[in-house]
Amino acid sequence: PSLSRVRILQGQGDALYAVRRYDEALSRFQEALELQPENYQLWVLHGFCLAALKCFEASIVSFNQALSRCQDYALAWHGKGHSLAKLSQYEEAASHLQQAVRLNRLDKTAWHNLGTVQNNLGYYKAAIASFDQSLMLNPRDHRAYYSQALALCGLQRYENALQVLQKALRLKPCSHYIWNQRGTALM
Repeated sequence: PSLSRVRILQGQGDALYAVRRYDEALSRFQEALELQPENYQLWVLHGFCLAALKCFEASIVSFNQALSRCQDYALAWHGKGHSLAKLSQYEEAASHLQQAVRLNRLDKTAWHNLGTVQNNLGYYKAAIASFDQSLMLNPRDHRAYYSQALALCGLQRYENALQVLQKALRLKPCSHYIWNQRGTALM
């Protein structure tokens, strides 16, 4: 009976998370964890709810709970890396996100988040490579093109940055921040 109750609570939590009702989703995941505290996937969902609520330190505790139960769960590494980045702990975030993409090379969001962290650290060549991976998995991601252009600007490769920004603008022509970066690259 508790397993089916856990599944119901997880399904409710997933649905509430999808419609951005994070407090309610969190309570469902907490209730499910009371019934099944060894479920590492529930700990990750719990962590992502906390991160969505901007409770990044608490989310890291949840991701650590997941990792203590399953060391090779890529989404736990990804979630912890994302939360560490939100706390401006970029070096540690980068190592967690690198582990996430080692475990799941098809996680386009982890690649994007890794590239963003690498940009913040000034590792522009590595960031460009991470955004290449993200764009290979999702070639319609205007944000990845934009972020890759930031890395190119960091390397003072302005012509290349303008070409990449043009790709972003084809996907999102009314995006003010892309136009702003284009103007910066032209200066």
